[in-house]
Amino acid sequence: MTADETITVKCTVKNVGDKSGVAMPELYIRDMAASQVRPVRELKGYKKITLSPGEEAEVEFEINEPMLRFHTASGKFDSEAGGFRVWISDNAESGNYAYFKLIK
Repeated sequence: MTADETITVKCTVKNVGDKSGVAMPELYIRDMAASQVRPVRELKGYKKITLSPGEEAEVEFEINEPMLRFHTASGKFDSEAGGFRVWISDNAESGNYAYFKLIK
């Protein structure tokens, strides 16, 4: 993705129980090589959805360049080109990731 583009990540959430329930999919991003130490998984968004028994829903998050900014080693609040991992999960410790690259 370039600095003026937006990418969309999505997943399907399904209620496999026999009662209605609330799910809270969370969006995490990891900057793989930054000039400063970055979080292993940084929470960047979440959505709250209610599902009936057996119901499923597609959940989408948009990622843009401002979401990737941080205070760099030079003290500037900016993003840096490079690779990122992205997860949609119900917690910070699980889930499969996808990869994207920011080109500046």
